[in-house]
Amino acid sequence: MQSEVINLSGLSRKMKVTVPPELIKDEFNKRISELAKKANIKGFRKGKVPTTVVKLQYGDAVRQEVIQDVLWQTLQQAFKEQNLYPAGTPEIELKNIKEDAPFEYEASFEVYPEVRLDLQGISVERPVSEVTDQHVTDVIAKLRKQNTKWSEVERGAEKGDLLVIDFEGFIDDVKFEGGSANNFQLELGGGQMIPGFEDSLFGAKKDDDVLVNVTFPEDYHAPEAAGKPAKFKIKIQKVSEPQLPEVNDDFAKDLGVSDGTIEGLSKEVRQNLERELTKRIHDRIKEQIINAVIENNSVEVPQTLIDKEAARLQQQFQNNGQCKRVKKMLRRFLLTNLKNKVAKMSF
Repeated sequence: MQSEVINLSGLSRKMKVTVPPELIKDEFNKRISELAKKANIKGFRKGKVPTTVVKLQYGDAVRQEVIQDVLWQTLQQAFKEQNLYPAGTPEIELKNIKEDAPFEYEASFEVYPEVRLDLQGISVERPVSEVTDQHVTDVIAKLRKQNTKWSEVERGAEKGDLLVIDFEGFIDDVKFEGGSANNFQLELGGGQMIPGFEDSLFGAKKDDDVLVNVTFPEDYHAPEAAGKPAKFKIKIQKVSEPQLPEVNDDFAKDLGVSDGTIEGLSKEVRQNLERELTKRIHDRIKEQIINAVIENNSVEVPQTLIDKEAARLQQQFQNNGQCKRVKKMLRRFLLTNLKNKVAKMSF
């Protein structure tokens, strides 16, 4: 097999490949012989069909199959010999497929750009930070919060209580979609609902009925409700107060701390925070290096990849009006990905 590469503009290449006729002929005869062993042709016993008869009936189809297989096999071999890395699927043009003549074809494609990194003048700033006792305390406080137990009370609701409520919302005295729920859990004072919703629930008790008047924010996610006044009919099903666990050895054991002590919990929390801090510092340094390399090194992006990704994103975004921005996004996206040699380096 012989191959010749022609450099066109930019990243475009054309490769001419010539395959000896013997390669096609030998593979063709091999497949015809295999087919003769299992072909069912009227007038012949299975396995006794002459190859000449098989060629007459199946020769054209077998030859087309051989040409296709040999083409892709030799194309991959040619890419390897020429040290080429095509971006996308090549366009193939058959030049000569005559019997007893060299099989010739041309492949047109783009290649990935060669990334030559200029690291001169690049500087990075290493973030400086440390894990303090307060950080450990804050994490343990969050763990306590996550392990809160709730105890039902008969008193009026206070900030931090957990309410179970049913509610119905109305705009212009008409119920609106998404404005109703049953057995909804609301931590009072947590800002979970729109402004004004929780205000009238302070002091409410189990089985109370509460009417709340609110106005939806102008930037509310549902356009049909944005900026409109509404009222909610609320039924209080349950009021529960939080019971935070004590920070002691039992708390540490419940969290699965290896030695079952509060000292062990603090140690594990600190170790986890330090690992996370080290990782974030490493990631920040790496991010600075990659950004500097991208800024200081221009790389041509294969149009083939841009078009392919544009088609995919156009399909993805066709219903939300973002199609016009696809190719602009892609150039930055692909340019960054072409820096994968940098991203895989250890710093």
